[in-house]
Amino acid sequence: MEDYSVDMKSKIEIAEKNLARLLEWVSRFDNKSIIILGVDTGMLGVLASFAPPLKPLSLAVIFVASLSLFFLGLSLLFIYLGSYPRTTGPKQSLLYWGCISQSSFLQYKDSFKDESDEEYLNDLLEQCYRNSEILDKKFTNLKWAYRMLFVGLLPWIITIYLFRVHP
Repeated sequence: MEDYSVDMKSKIEIAEKNLARLLEWVSRFDNKSIIILGVDTGMLGVLASFAPPLKPLSLAVIFVASLSLFFLGLSLLFIYLGSYPRTTGPKQSLLYWGCISQSSFLQYKDSFKDESDEEYLNDLLEQCYRNSEILDKKFTNLKWAYRMLFVGLLPWIITIYLFRVHP
């Protein structure tokens, strides 16, 4: 059986690539969430522009309009929850900006120079893990934003129709 042990330099390189890949997924989330945000906002704008005065509306129209607003609002809430910054991270990291900013430049420089390869690898792996946790929450919220947008589509269409035919 062959020995496939990987040296420390290779492990660090692999971990750095993994962290870079994970950080790329953050921008993928941002690109997708901006689309949902735009669609939600546009649909709410169309709803507002077609809305007749409130007094003569029937309960059925108010109900369907409320459903539409509810689901579009939930979609926006999930986009917000996914986009909200999660800034808790490792306490002693030399990679996480939150920790770096809490020390002086000289402290950071000295800590960086003194860090062993194993400590650096552990920091990288901790960053990979934490970013994976954050990405999991972001994409879970994005999935729910898509779902709420999809569920809200039918009441939105019905509401627009009812607003148009309402005397």
